[in-house]
Amino acid sequence: MIVLKSTCDKCGEEFEIEVKTELIKNIEKTYFTCPHCKNEYIAFCTNQSVRRKQAEMKMLHKEARRAKTLRQLEKIQLKIENLEVQAKSEMEELKKSLLS
Repeated sequence: MIVLKSTCDKCGEEFEIEVKTELIKNIEKTYFTCPHCKNEYIAFCTNQSVRRKQAEMKMLHKEARRAKTLRQLEKIQLKIENLEVQAKSEMEELKKSLLS
C-alpha cells in the first residue's frame, strides 16, 4: 500500500492523505482534509460529461496501440489531446463552481 503524505498550507502540519469523494449537485468531488486544522484540498472534480471524455480517451489509447500507420496514430493522438484539453477545462470549471 502506498501512503501519501502532505504538508498543510494553512497550519504547516504533515499528515497522511486520506482521499474521499462526495457527490454535490451531480459533481463528484475528490478531496482530502488536513486532520489538524480541517483545511480541505480538492484534488479534482468530475461529472458525467468528463467521465465520458475520460472513457473515450481510454478507448482511443487502446486504438492507438493498434494503429497501422503513423498517420492513423497521429490522428488518434490529436483526438486524445483535444479531449484532454476539454476535460481539463471542464474539471477546472466544476471545481470553481464548487468553490464559489
